[in-house]
Amino acid sequence: MNAPNSCAELNWKQTILYSLGAIASFHLAYTFPPCSFLITVYLFCLFRLANLNASRKAFYIGFVIGMAIFAPQLGFFWNIFKSAAIALWAVLAFWMGLFLLLSQLARKQFGAKLFVLIVPFLWMGLEYFRSELYYLRFSWANVGYAFSNSPNAFKFFGLGVYGIGFLLMAIIAALSLFRRKTSCVAIT
Repeated sequence: MNAPNSCAELNWKQTILYSLGAIASFHLAYTFPPCSFLITVYLFCLFRLANLNASRKAFYIGFVIGMAIFAPQLGFFWNIFKSAAIALWAVLAFWMGLFLLLSQLARKQFGAKLFVLIVPFLWMGLEYFRSELYYLRFSWANVGYAFSNSPNAFKFFGLGVYGIGFLLMAIIAALSLFRRKTSCVAIT
């Protein structure tokens, strides 16, 4: 198993590129149904952002990504709640920040190989909790909903919206194990 600190951490340029990649791919996947497959690029970028060097940075970057994703997608909140919509977008963005924070901590604590096993459960657990167990029940913008215009995807995999998110994150994490031996999991 890799030592917890054996992975090279992302620099600012990589962090910005992965953040912008996550935001752009999410919006394309949700805006244009034929591009729904780009939600995997979104998950890949988030997976890579677990290589940030500080927990606080991981949370704040996740929060900013969340605001950049949820505010435009849920712009109708502004028409209903006016400036209070910002607080609702922030609640949703908090969960994205929490995912990156916990991912960064898990990667550092358990190492890259064990992190690959943990991250799909972490993703699905937070997505399910935010959508079903949390008081406000914000189920908007789940990964599986990107495929809502392709109901055959749910039938083909036999999974629901949470299962598709879990499966995609598990595939992304597993594929990271097949990189060059000299590189670390989730590092280019």
